[in-house]
Amino acid sequence: MTSLLNMIGLVFCATGAALLLASTLPSLRRSHGFPAIGFVCLFIGFSLQIASGFPPFRLAKDTVTVLAALLTPVVAMAAVGIGFLQWHLSRSRFRQELFDRRYRIFDEVRRFLQVCAKDPCASEEDRLRFLREAKGAGFLFSLEIEKFVNQAHDRAVDLETYHQEAQAGNTAEHARERAETKKWFLSELRTVDDRFRNWLVIQEW
Repeated sequence: MTSLLNMIGLVFCATGAALLLASTLPSLRRSHGFPAIGFVCLFIGFSLQIASGFPPFRLAKDTVTVLAALLTPVVAMAAVGIGFLQWHLSRSRFRQELFDRRYRIFDEVRRFLQVCAKDPCASEEDRLRFLREAKGAGFLFSLEIEKFVNQAHDRAVDLETYHQEAQAGNTAEHARERAETKKWFLSELRTVDDRFRNWLVIQEW
């Protein structure tokens, strides 16, 4: 029994030291639960070492009894701390994945606006890619963003129609509409960052 307590105590001490060391890493400095749980694990480890009588932790029998009585609430606190840490990490991972998915759509919208503003018209391949990459904008952003995505696609289709008419020789009939559509794409390209800003600002997690 004594050797088992000693072994468990060593495991807790090693875990606590590892958590304290991990809390110094730049990527984990915001994980406030790491230091607290690390100290709790060290306390449990030292308590078990004392209870096992492992040198140099030989204390009076009464002190060992008190520490043993404190072991149950300390373990409960450690379990709560570990649960909180798992929740915090899961929440951070979810928010990171959500940001990544939103940014991919934003990046595709910006790319598509650039293509439509620069080239005579967006190719069918560009339009299909735009629809595929921007799919789910209404769920990840809002219905307003989804409406904007659909509007950009519809205007790109109009732009292709005007381009085909121009190639057929009907340049005067749709020249004004084509110019207005190009102007719309340029205007939206200048303000696309502001349109998506509230959804992509990284705040303190």
